Amino acid sequence: MFSQGIERFFLSLCVTSTLGLAACAPKASVDEYSGLLTTEDLGSGKNGTQGIFGGEAVLDDDAVLKSTVAIVNLRYGQIVCTGSLVSKNLVVTAGHCTTEDPNHLAILFTNKLPKTREAAAASVVRKVIAGETHPQWPKNDFATDKNWGDIALLRFDGEIPANYAPVRMLSNKTLLVAQGEALLAGFGWTNGRQKTEAQGLNKTKVKIENPDFSDSEIQMNQKAGSGACHGDSGGPAFIEVEGQLVLVGVTSRGHDDPNDTCEVFSLYSSVAAQMEWLKTTAVNLQKPEAIGKKMPQPF
Repeated sequence: MFSQGIERFFLSLCVTSTLGLAACAPKASVDEYSGLLTTEDLGSGKNGTQGIFGGEAVLDDDAVLKSTVAIVNLRYGQIVCTGSLVSKNLVVTAGHCTTEDPNHLAILFTNKLPKTREAAAASVVRKVIAGETHPQWPKNDFATDKNWGDIALLRFDGEIPANYAPVRMLSNKTLLVAQGEALLAGFGWTNGRQKTEAQGLNKTKVKIENPDFSDSEIQMNQKAGSGACHGDSGGPAFIEVEGQLVLVGVTSRGHDDPNDTCEVFSLYSSVAAQMEWLKTTAVNLQKPEAIGKKMPQPF
């Protein structure tokens, strides 16, 4: 299955769009059981980043590249979403980026989408062997615009490439402030109106519109001409503290955007709000019985 899916990926060499549509130096801790790298303290939380569409390419020496990956659907041979490396073998992404069968997914480590068969064959790809969606995700009927539970953890087989490393995750949601800056990244459209597909990984800075849009979601303001769009689903929102990127959210969907231009608001699942679930799930995914287990979906 994996080899056949990778072959389809090598042959297609394309991106598909899927978006229902970031003081003191941080003290980091590695959870003893889950291996998740989290931040216990970020001082006052008033610092944002310096700070996709309207953004710029992520280069080989960019810190964003160290933890940002592409999600490949092996059934279609296409890159469908973005994700963040949060452990030696775990990637956090959006629930809607997953499939019931984890064997249909793979992780691609790159910042440039391959355009030739040779480039694709040289890409670093890891097979997903286990995964779990948030308990709220399969219950979602999309009748509400809040608390979708649109987050998932994927476990892959194999080692992390030498130039990659897990990103720290914000463990205290209250440290985010309205009008603070976030850094977004993803493999999605570079123009929502023209539906222009990306050539690789891009990043941009936006303002945090509402850090408490819901109990588990953060609202980003994309009215300044840049932000997340289709294909960026599951990708990271970072804040920067003392020169270090910290993951605060996972791209979920656009919001209040009737023309689907990606130029209004976007919503991100808060990792701090889901931290206990992330830790428990990270432990469970390391167990032998987790391999190949179906991931519940709402449809």
